Amino acid sequence: MKKLSLYVFLGLLLCSLALAQSSLPKCKGINTFLWTDRFGTEAFYGEKTYVGEYEMGTPNGYGTETWSNGEQYVGQWYMGSKHGQGTHTLANGDQYVGEFKKNQYHGQGTFTRSDGLKYVGEFKDGKRHGQGTMIFPSGAKYVGQWKDNSFHGQGTFTYDDGTDDKGIWEVDELIERQQ
Repeated sequence: MKKLSLYVFLGLLLCSLALAQSSLPKCKGINTFLWTDRFGTEAFYGEKTYVGEYEMGTPNGYGTETWSNGEQYVGQWYMGSKHGQGTHTLANGDQYVGEFKKNQYHGQGTFTRSDGLKYVGEFKDGKRHGQGTMIFPSGAKYVGQWKDNSFHGQGTFTYDDGTDDKGIWEVDELIERQQ
């Protein structure tokens, strides 16, 4: 998982460099529908700003979207949607680094809350889903399968005192204990 985080970080670093040194020509005029294979900046009613690559008038390629409250997305876009590798930092300091599909967390990623809670694993349609590990601020940890943001399937919950519950989980409840 550390290697995955390193690769995601390096990929995003390269994305930042690509944005700073885009080889695409700058967008011209105010009609964004004419912006194809261009690099530009677009402000949306003072609420957010997009700086990045465009194709057919929509964000496509690498770009940064920044909201007035401090929230920010830096990463890949496909036809106006966050799609591919990216980093989404919320206004409260929570952060997701990983894969996106159609504006949602989807694929491998790491979500870290500002209070220290951390999840590393698979996402599907914006939810924890598949194999993953959650480390709680107390030091407790769950390693196992997830479904719709809940412990679901084979997994182990290790308490902060070192004791654990292993078995089959369903909607965050241990239903079958295993040794």
